[in-house]
Amino acid sequence: MNEKITESPEKPDTYKRIISIDLARGISIFLLIILHTLIYGVWYSEGLALDVVHIAVVAALSPLVMLATWGGGFSYISGIVNVYNMKRRVERGIKYRKTTIPLIVSGIALLLFDPLRSVILYRTTDNVFSPIGSIYIPLEPSGVNRSIWGNLIETGRLAFADPEKLYAIGSLPAIAISGFVIAIIFAFLFYKGGYKKVKRNVIVLLVLGFLFAGIANPISDYVIIELNLVERLYVQGGWKYFLGYILKWFFGGQLSYFPMGSYAFFGALAGYLLALKVDYKFFKKIFLTIILVFLGGFLITAGLLFLNSDDILAALFDYEVLPRVWLYFSLFAMSLLLLICVRYVEYASEEKRENFLRKTKFFRKMGNVTLTLYLLEGPINLAIATGFHYLFSEPGTVGWGMVDSFMVTWWQIVIFMVVSLAFWLTVIWAWSKINFKYGFEYWVMKFGNLFRTEKSIRMIGDQPSSAM
Repeated sequence: MNEKITESPEKPDTYKRIISIDLARGISIFLLIILHTLIYGVWYSEGLALDVVHIAVVAALSPLVMLATWGGGFSYISGIVNVYNMKRRVERGIKYRKTTIPLIVSGIALLLFDPLRSVILYRTTDNVFSPIGSIYIPLEPSGVNRSIWGNLIETGRLAFADPEKLYAIGSLPAIAISGFVIAIIFAFLFYKGGYKKVKRNVIVLLVLGFLFAGIANPISDYVIIELNLVERLYVQGGWKYFLGYILKWFFGGQLSYFPMGSYAFFGALAGYLLALKVDYKFFKKIFLTIILVFLGGFLITAGLLFLNSDDILAALFDYEVLPRVWLYFSLFAMSLLLLICVRYVEYASEEKRENFLRKTKFFRKMGNVTLTLYLLEGPINLAIATGFHYLFSEPGTVGWGMVDSFMVTWWQIVIFMVVSLAFWLTVIWAWSKINFKYGFEYWVMKFGNLFRTEKSIRMIGDQPSSAM
């Protein structure tokens, strides 16, 4: 691994914007909108979709449904961008502590926004815990929990969110915690010019990434299944209710840090190597290793799952914590896509990069407001979907968890999807005309710039490929 880290002749002596990351953000959020609109708008939940939809349709939609297992993609992307930016700032003489301030500020903002998203805006879901105040007995839960918006749209009442709704964490806590962990790790790796120790740093990041990906699920299973710690804290109420919520950041949710933190290690490694401008052959060697390891892990865990599972569809698509089979598959697929993007975009000639910029402008612009769209897609989807359920079904058959005629009539579903996607495309196009001002990212950027030596220009129009 004693590779040269000098730049290739095709790359100028400036830090280029990682333009394929902008594209990845935009495509990811667009696919998430499509997926959530279809599953949660039409069928309310994965479990009900599996009960209602014919197995042939499930098979046909499986490539799209598999994208639901890519929730860690935002942590992967965040790892790339955070380390890339920290490395270039350290190399320019900025103290490491100052390079981490924007990361810490944005991380705190994410942790503060997520409970607001859950309590005010999140979709309706099944209860998974016993009621607060009950004697803890692991019974089969019943009923649903609604956010403030869910109560308003589905019942017509302006009411507080149900207590369990706070525990419906999204991607934001895992992204924030991943950023904090990466900042601590690189404080040691970058200490006294340590960013130049390529071999040591690559080995450390690989070991930590593979180790975390291997142990995250068993640790989560022990805390949630063996100890049932989150539910025990929840049912006791009081301050333990909030302690249980913080614990849920780490364990027990589809998007909890264990195992979502796995993605950040490999994203951080990619960001580090891209910032060093290593030769592509070296980058390829490292990421081919990652790709092969996780491909092997996916094939082994998939084989064991098929041999041992009584209900393979439920095991694959209806779960609380992301199974290792999907963790390994998504890490394999994301790393493969990253390698392709690095080869054909990031290490391409300036002419090809500028051509790529022109052809991908819309999705890259969408990538500027990924988190804002993530926060808003749920409540808007709920409002539009509820209207369609009532429009095409008998009123007495409409309600969360109930099967109505809209759910099983293909042409009505197609109309709903077309209307929903047309709405989003129109909003995004119109918003892009004012450079996405006043969204979540806009205010985080404004606040973060108070602490930055170099001001972020991310939201200022369409930047050239060399701009950061």
